[in-house]
Order: sequence, then C-alpha cells, then structure tokens
Amino acid sequence: RAHAAVKFEGGAEAAQRAAALLPGYGPPDALYPAAFRGRWRVVVQVVDVRTPQGEESAPAAQLRAARTAAAAAAPLVFDARFLNAEGSGGVILQSEGSASLATRPVAGRVRADRGFNTEQRAAAQVGSARPVAQWEAGSPNVLTLTDGLGGVREVKIIKRLIEEPYDGAYGVSEFARYTAATSAGDLKSSPSVLAQRVQTKYKWEPG
Repeated sequence: RAHAAVKFEGGAEAAQRAAALLPGYGPPDALYPAAFRGRWRVVVQVVDVRTPQGEESAPAAQLRAARTAAAAAAPLVFDARFLNAEGSGGVILQSEGSASLATRPVAGRVRADRGFNTEQRAAAQVGSARPVAQWEAGSPNVLTLTDGLGGVREVKIIKRLIEEPYDGAYGVSEFARYTAATSAGDLKSSPSVLAQRVQTKYKWEPG
C-alpha cells in the first residue's frame, strides 16, 4: 500500500504535480540539468536499425527514415533548444525501482522545446517538405507533426521514467502511443496506431 501527501494549489502545474504522485504516472515532463540550457547543434549518426518484432510492426515512415539515415554518408545535423521550466519545474522520482511514491521538487532545471526540436529534426530529413509541429509546454505529453506532404503523426506519452542526473550523466525513458495518418492528413481516417518506447542517455563533462 502506498501513501501520498498532496498539497493543493491552483493552476495546471499543480494538477500535473499531483498526478505524478499516483501509480502509473511519471513526472509531467522531463526536466534536464541547467547545463542543457540554450540552443545546440545536434549531430546524429544512425549506426544500426533493427526490427525484432518484424518490419510490419514498425511505423513505415520512421523505419524508412531510419534506414535512409543509416545509409547516408553524412550524419543528420539540426538545431535543438532547451528552455527554462516555468514555476518550480515539477518533480523527479526518487527511485523508479522503489515501491515508494516519494518525489522531489526541482528548481533550476530546463525542459526541451519539443515542438521546435521535432520540426528541426524532421526538416533535416532527406525529402522533407516544411514539417510543422504542434506542441505546448503546458501539455507536454502530446505532440503532432504534419510532414508537409499531407501526412500527420501524433505522439502521446503515457509513461515516463527519469534517472536522477549524476556525474555528467542523465537518462530518460518514455513510453508513447504513436499514431500515423496517411497522406490524406486526417487522423480519423484509418490511422496506424503503435506503441513506442524511446530511451535516451546523455553524457557530458561536468563543470
């Protein structure tokens, strides 16, 4: 049995903080160390693409893009930015392996500008046509990307696990529902719905 103390506050951030204390929920958004603040040039080199559950289980557009990137002679290069988190910035789980629901508020952290970062990465793909992302910091778990060719993709994060930063290392694991529409551009017209998990590890030189 788990017990949680919730402080009642006003605003959407207070509701997100309370939800983070409930079983099955993670922090409302991934908060990065202050060292991430600013705009960065990202260089991505795809070294391997695997489909252990079969190619039919993988999103066709993502699989095609990944294989194109892996075969490219040059890495994928795009800009990404990390902005100050509003308010106290949310909570971080003390230990994802513990039965305890204890969380710790954090300050001075930053969050990824997911809309900008997704647009920039999509625009850097070969054959892209002015992709447009829709995302709001107040509702960070839903992002929609229109690829400029009529296709629409929506990613809705349903669970998030965060590793506490230590010795220049940080990790985020996000489970999401991935919905892809056809070139008709309508999510209501027989879209493909798949599960998605993205694990990201960061390492940097402290100081």
